[in-house]
Amino acid sequence: FARSAHQILLVTTSDPTAITDAYALLKVLSNKDEETPDVKVVVNMVKNKADAEGVFNKLNLVCEKFLDRSLEVIEFIPDDPSLEKAVRKQKPVYLEFPRSEVSNAFKKLGTKIEKLLKNEDEIEVVKVPSKKGILALFAGLGKKNNE
Repeated sequence: FARSAHQILLVTTSDPTAITDAYALLKVLSNKDEETPDVKVVVNMVKNKADAEGVFNKLNLVCEKFLDRSLEVIEFIPDDPSLEKAVRKQKPVYLEFPRSEVSNAFKKLGTKIEKLLKNEDEIEVVKVPSKKGILALFAGLGKKNNE
């Protein structure tokens, strides 16, 4: 599915396995014979902006060196205690703690995603009849690609 997208929002953390997994996905997407989707990066659960920049710079450096592509970071999401508190209350953090650092980061991310979508020339929406479920989705994708 990722290869058929125009843009991909790749979310990773500072965990080494998360960075490795993010790179692995980018490697799969970077097939020289096909157009590569535009990838935007969100670094999640970071202590501060410097930590986020470090994670992004590591991933971007490896991509530039081995995949001949650069990435763009669009936001970082801090590791904020209010998120855990909201999860325990089973409430959205943005509603429970609207002035928290993590809520502000989500608001910025939402604004940036909205701008990205407005800049798209064409946004494809695949409507799936609820009675047919996932099979209809796959059938719809096949028809779209064959037309």
